[in-house]
Amino acid sequence: MHITLRQLEVFAEVLKSGSTTQASQMLALSQSAVSAALTDLEGQLGVQLFDRVGKRLVVNEHGRLLYPRATGAAGTGR
Repeated sequence: MHITLRQLEVFAEVLKSGSTTQASQMLALSQSAVSAALTDLEGQLGVQLFDRVGKRLVVNEHGRLLYPRATGAAGTGR
C-alpha cells in the first residue's frame, strides 16, 4: 500500500468542500485528477470514505476516522 500526501490532501479538501469540483479549484487540479486520487485512496484502503448521495459526497464513518490523521500527515489541519 502506497498512500501519498497528495491523496490525503485531496481527501481532506473534498471533505471540507463537499465536492470534487470545489476541491479541484482549491487545489488547482482538474476535477478528474481529484476524483482519481480519491478513488485510488479508497482502493488502497479497501473502504469507501464517502457515501455518494446523488451528486453529493457525504463523509461516512471511515472518512471521519481518517480525517484527523490525513490532516495531520498532509499538514492541512487549517
